[in-house]
Amino acid sequence: MNLVDAIQHLGIEHLFKQEIDNTLRDIHTSEFTSSSLHEVALWFRLLREHGLWVSPDVFGKFDGDDARLSSVIADHDTRGLLSLYNAAHLLVHGEPELEEAISIARHHLESMTRDCDLNPVLANQVNRALNIALPRTCKRLETSLFISEYEQEEGWDESAVTLLPEYLKKFYRELLRNFKVLQDQVTDNDKYRVTYTRKERGKNKGDVASSVECYMNEHKVTMEVAIDKIDSLVEDEWRTLNQARFEDHKLFPVVEQVVNLTASMASFYDERKDAYTFATLLQDTIESLFVNPVPI
Repeated sequence: MNLVDAIQHLGIEHLFKQEIDNTLRDIHTSEFTSSSLHEVALWFRLLREHGLWVSPDVFGKFDGDDARLSSVIADHDTRGLLSLYNAAHLLVHGEPELEEAISIARHHLESMTRDCDLNPVLANQVNRALNIALPRTCKRLETSLFISEYEQEEGWDESAVTLLPEYLKKFYRELLRNFKVLQDQVTDNDKYRVTYTRKERGKNKGDVASSVECYMNEHKVTMEVAIDKIDSLVEDEWRTLNQARFEDHKLFPVVEQVVNLTASMASFYDERKDAYTFATLLQDTIESLFVNPVPI
């Protein structure tokens, strides 16, 4: 599963589509008994992302005596919490347990970014997820951020191929070969160093602010109420879109395209900015993707 996840992050999943589909179908029909929160959440996310239904009941094993997330996990397992937070964003209508998982995981992750000395790679991933959860990010943008982080991961060497079943060995070697090509072609100046900023919400933000102001005027409410309402409408539509992944598997490729388009909108309006109208806000992003892209 970690291999499939890495391939997706690196933006080369189209090279292994059949292998990934076969692997995930096998995983979906096999018993899965891991006691690792990270592994269970990764399993849940990958299967749901690929239109394979799994129940949120799998997270019940991590509840404490009060039917909430075990305090041992919540206080110490940053990687597991991050995986849970991302996975839970694939919720559909009528899954309050995943709503609670998002709330609890977010609370603890925010505390960890303030109070814990996280390694830089994990800290970057946590901050990105708290801004926009992984299933709702623009894939190509995530790839550009992930490549420099992936270089720092330990354990991605060819000697590990002996631990894999025969049918995955060629798959693994090809992944390492592709990554080596990427690594050789990315110069130090191309590598991304993420910086996080927070800007005060206000007027003159383009389309998003106009929508907020229209709602305020129509319903005679404060800006905070209007923003919460619009956020609620967006969240509701994400759940409807997540549900569409499981409605008709023949239509799944179409649903994927709609998900990708919706995720790009999240990038356009990130931090309440209207980069769709004010294209200069996307200048650095456009240059990194199309003018000075990472060769793949």
